[in-house]
Amino acid sequence: MAKNSCDWEPENLKDSPCNWQPHVERFTGDNRSTLYKFSRTFSWQGVQREMFTKEGTDLADVVRHVIIGNKGEHCRFSLRYFELAPGVTTSSENHLHEHTIICIRGRGKALVGQETHALAPLDTLFISGGDPHQLCNEGSETFGFFCIVNTDEDHAVPILDDELQWLQEAAQGAAPGNAGDYNR
Repeated sequence: MAKNSCDWEPENLKDSPCNWQPHVERFTGDNRSTLYKFSRTFSWQGVQREMFTKEGTDLADVVRHVIIGNKGEHCRFSLRYFELAPGVTTSSENHLHEHTIICIRGRGKALVGQETHALAPLDTLFISGGDPHQLCNEGSETFGFFCIVNTDEDHAVPILDDELQWLQEAAQGAAPGNAGDYNR
């Protein structure tokens, strides 16, 4: 069998006839491979910086960059970058979808369920669906993190103040009062 000539083929197929074709479902529209160049100012070329707001919450000084997921891509995830100014805390929430947090700048703290996790650059935190959570910057520098989430995310349910207090007390090892079922 004669070997066909290929400009490129995977290493494990080098000795096989050149009939390798990747199985890729092609989409129309804006779905195309794109590079977003990083800047040392923690921004990406072609990505808008926006103040993050959520109805019914006060999230001043929370900045969001949606790097992947709102430009016509047909992927199953969104990649977002958030920044919390010193002293800023995200809203406390609970939802069914899971997501991953990767700290890339500064230091922060995550309250997840009844546990508190300190986050430093490149620490990665998986938050399971149904786990109430909140992120906080208690430091003096900006806390920045990637958030990778399902494209088909459900809506977050805010955690009530008494439930949040109960979780914080549990995370600190105190004997918390009964706040009811926090996994709504």
